[in-house]
Amino acid sequence: PSPGNVAHGEEIFWGKGECGSCHMMNGRGGLKGPDLTNIAGQRKTPAIINALTKAQHRLYGDGGAHLRALPAMDTYDAVHIALKSGGTLDGVLLNQDSYSIQMIGDDNELHLLDRAQIGSITVKPTLMPTDYDKRLTKEEFADLMAFLTRQGRTPPSALAERGNAND
Repeated sequence: PSPGNVAHGEEIFWGKGECGSCHMMNGRGGLKGPDLTNIAGQRKTPAIINALTKAQHRLYGDGGAHLRALPAMDTYDAVHIALKSGGTLDGVLLNQDSYSIQMIGDDNELHLLDRAQIGSITVKPTLMPTDYDKRLTKEEFADLMAFLTRQGRTPPSALAERGNAND
């Protein structure tokens, strides 16, 4: 965990940082970004810092998994959709296939759209700010990191996993 004032970091997350307007944590917050309840269990500290401070950051998996099913998209592309009926929707793309699109609208509602309803889709710039090192003071950023790097569970050790497999 990063050093800093965890309680103040939580205040920054929900207040000045406006993180909770897009991200959920422990059942509270927005739906347009990834759930950060287990962020410290999923990402190392440098990856969290990069997501908050670098426009071009990448997350890489271990490269060794063979998926049994395709997971939901995790790119959180911001989109503007023009409907053939004349209406428009703005939000974050959750998933799509050849027949449909699923998105969370700016109204925080789930929209399930048949492709036949859609006139056009425009991908917009990302909603995730990457200038937290500039919009927050050095102390505020350190406190936010102290809060974020304490959110989540520690992965079980290999020994504990082997023990549970025999139960």
